Parts: sequence; C-alpha cells; structure tokens
Amino acid sequence: MQNLFTSVGPSDFSAFWCKVLILCGIVVVSFTNTGVSQSWTEDWEGNWVIDWHVDGGTWEVGTPTSGPDSAYNGQKSAATVLDGNYTEPVDSRLIRHTSFVVPPASTNPKLRFWHWYSFSTSDWGVVQISTNGGIDWQTISATYSSTGSSVWTYPSIDLTAYADSSVQIAFYFHSRIFGGTTDVSTGWYIDDVKVITGPIIFNNPEDFESGIGDWASERGTWEVGEPTAGPDSSYSPPNCAGTVLDGNYAEPVDSRFISAPFILPGISTNPGLSFWHWYSFSTSDYGVVQIKVNNGAWITISNQFTATSSDVWTPFYIPLSAYADSTVQIAFYFHSRIFGGTTDVSTGWYIDNIMILPDIIPVELTSFTSILLNGDVKLEWSTATETNNQGFEIQRRNEDSEYQKIGYVPGHGTTTEAQTYSFIDSKVVRGNYFYRLKQIDFDGSFEYSDEIEVEVSGPLTFALEQNYPNPFNPSTSIQYAISSKQFVTLKVYDVLGNEVATLVNEEKAAGSYEVEFQSAVGGRQLASGIYFYKLQASDFTQIKKMILLK
Repeated sequence: MQNLFTSVGPSDFSAFWCKVLILCGIVVVSFTNTGVSQSWTEDWEGNWVIDWHVDGGTWEVGTPTSGPDSAYNGQKSAATVLDGNYTEPVDSRLIRHTSFVVPPASTNPKLRFWHWYSFSTSDWGVVQISTNGGIDWQTISATYSSTGSSVWTYPSIDLTAYADSSVQIAFYFHSRIFGGTTDVSTGWYIDDVKVITGPIIFNNPEDFESGIGDWASERGTWEVGEPTAGPDSSYSPPNCAGTVLDGNYAEPVDSRFISAPFILPGISTNPGLSFWHWYSFSTSDYGVVQIKVNNGAWITISNQFTATSSDVWTPFYIPLSAYADSTVQIAFYFHSRIFGGTTDVSTGWYIDNIMILPDIIPVELTSFTSILLNGDVKLEWSTATETNNQGFEIQRRNEDSEYQKIGYVPGHGTTTEAQTYSFIDSKVVRGNYFYRLKQIDFDGSFEYSDEIEVEVSGPLTFALEQNYPNPFNPSTSIQYAISSKQFVTLKVYDVLGNEVATLVNEEKAAGSYEVEFQSAVGGRQLASGIYFYKLQASDFTQIKKMILLK
C-alpha cells in the first residue's frame, strides 16, 4: 500500500505512520464466538421438576403475567410468583438437585442465564453453589437488588474455581419487612439457564452485530440490540450496547457491562481503548469506564460522564500502557440514584465500536485524486481504516504562494470500514494549483498527505450563472466566466430598469469569478421583489432574474 501521508506534528511520528491497522499482536481478535458448547441447559418448557425443586416456597414455573409479562424465550420461565408480588418474609432457593461435574478449567466453564428482577427495599437475590449435596451453599454472583430497569439481562458467572467438582446450583431469594410495613415487588424471573464451555472471545473490534457474545450485565439494566430510544440508532447500525434500549433506565442502579478477559499487548505498542458513545444522564447519575487487572479490584480509568453528550455520538480514547501484558477486563459502569426524593431518570448510556488499539494514530489513506467539473475542482479521497480521526483540513497553494486552508471535512473517528470523502473547490481561476490534506486527530496531532497538482484552464465561453440562493435574503452569490481578458460590468436593475447596484466595473483576466450581492445598497434596504442582473463583456451580454424575499 502506498504511503500517502508524511509526518509533521507535535509528536515524533515516523514516516510509516500511515499503515494498515494491525492490532499489535492482540491474540484475542475474533468475529464469531466459535467452539462454544453446553454442558446442560434449562428453558423450563418441559418437565422441570425432574431436575429442580424449591426448598422454601414462593418459586414457581409457568407463563408470567406480571413483572416482565412474558418469558425471555418461549412460553415459560421460573419466577418468585408468576402472577403478582412475592410476600415477606421469604428465604427460598430454586435448586437444581441434579448435580453435575463442572467441566475442566481449560474449557472455561461458565454459568449463564437471562433474568428480570424488581426487588423492594432490603430484598435481594443471589446465585449459589453447593459442593456437598446442598448442605452448605456459597454465593457466586453479585447481589441482585432494587431493579434491573425492567429489561431481561444476561450475567455471566465463572465456574473455573469449581472445575472437576460435582456441584448443585441454586437461585436464592430473600425478602424482609422493612420499616415495620410490608414492602414488596414483582420479584425475580429466570430463563434459559445453561453451563457453557469454550474459548473466551473478546471481539476486536466489537460492534455487537453478533449479539452480546461474552459480554455480561453485572446487575441488570444493560442490553445489546437495536436502540429505539436515546440516539434511536447505533453509531454503526443496527446494534449497540445500552442501558435500556427502548426507554429510560431505572433508579437506583449500580451495574457494569463487562467484557471477557483478554491479554493486553506489550508496552511497546502503547495500547489504548477506543469507543463511541451517546449519553443522557439525569441529576446525580453518571457513567465511568473501569478496568480489572489480573482479576483484582475494579479501577476507574475515565472521567465521569454526566448530563448529556448533546444528542450526538462522540468518540473516546483511553491509554492503557500502564496495564500492558496483563490479563484485563473492561467495564462500563453505570450509576443512578433517586434525587430530591423523586425518581429522576433519562435515556442513559449507549456504547458502540469498542476497539483495543495502538496509541499511534493510524489512518490509511488509499487514494487522493482530483476531477475538473465545469471550472470547479473536485477532490476525492478514501481511507481503509481510521483511528481517532477528527477530520481533514483541505489546503491549496499556487506556484507563487504558501498553502492555505480552504475547507474542512469531518472524519469517521475510529472505524475499520472503508470510507470515501469529497470536497469541491469552486473559487478557482485559470492556473496551476497544488492540493494536500491535513489529517487531524482528536488530540490535535496531525499528518499531511502527499500533494496533487491540478491545471485549471480558462473557460472556452462566456457564462453567467443563476444566483444562489434564489430567492434570497439578505445576500446571494453570482458566478460568471469570461474566455479572454475583457473589461467587464455586472450590474443589478429593478423591474423598472433602474440601476440598483454595480458589482463589477473593471478589466478582468480570463477565468471564473464569484461576487456577492447584498440587499442593503448604499445605506438603504431594497424592497422585496424581482431584480435583474446583467453581465456585459465586449460583445457578450446576458441577463438573469433573481428574487429578494424578506
């Protein structure tokens, strides 16, 4: 691939800055979650009591008519009361009494399930495991409390610590009377429970077009799919991740959207995290990006995102060199709280196009060409990949001048898809011109493309173009061309033939020209109506009509 950029900028970039985007040896790159198998699964559609029982009431299996109003998949789910609220006090497990041997650690065994929950104050649920036939139970999940924002979500529980052991699984529900009065809600609904094995996949890039994959919602709220609220569409359609795709999040919520573990590349590659996001948070609510290193505690690595992104998708970048060569997980942590005694919510946080990248800014420019169109110069260029690309400044010079900025075209931030761009330079006269692109990154770093030369010949005929805009208020542009050096007049008249303004009255070289006509002439404002403008150069005369509309 030809290198079309040369390095100039505040950092010591090398001449090979423009290159194919190679993600520096990240071995976790994948686009499909292949090789996944299920040790067992439960969808509740069959004779579930063969494998399950309830040790303290409340739990039932069937078609929900409260809470989510339907199962996640199929007709049936398990729930703490299918048609109404649970009671207080309750301590009860839904137990898979059929034990199973957890697959070997090398197969990455995980428990995954879909759930929907709404708990009242002091009530909660957890997932538990027993290695001695149900005598003792250990909690292996987060504590699910408050609300999952009225959506089905998909947690993931690592079973590696129990590899090769015979175990039982239980969903444990706890409720208590709070403040002296019964305080209940619709409870906990469970569907599509399964133990799976297979490779752990961190898709790089991750655009969620294949679904949630090995990402997980820690405590509800987070979904993957096509948004119909908030931004109304993902950054890279159709799918993205979001805190409720079809409405507002709930309060209170504390939940992470967590990636699969993966190994960051070496420090010499200067790895970084890039993603696009859209957000609208209400008072006291926010989101942050976090990292877990070698299965340690979560560390916040971004500023707090609060209030709003102004209803637009924006890119964000976080250097990760401090964690190079480590096994890490990335999480998008969302926090909401009731403010001022009343629920105060919004549409939340949407994430798309997550990538682990080198800290160097690779933009692969694959072409940069020009076309002459009716006296205009049309520049066209394309890229194969982009990372943190804010945009392109278009610059032009002639044989006797320095480069000057004549326009700007926004870039596509971070993308591995080919992009095409164009820009029309309409303010050119006869002569030789040189054009180049200044590619600018979001941190201000920049690179120049190679320059291209364009020869603009003089027009073959005289021409007077229609003004634009038309009708106009308060100004409009008039373009004209002359084929040889001439004395030129361009005047404006009213409908009675009275001269209103003289726009050009001088000798002009062959070429194309543009002048501006203002509705304020000689200190007075022209009235709305029809006006005529007349070009005269030697034997050439042409008149066109324009409308001033206030």
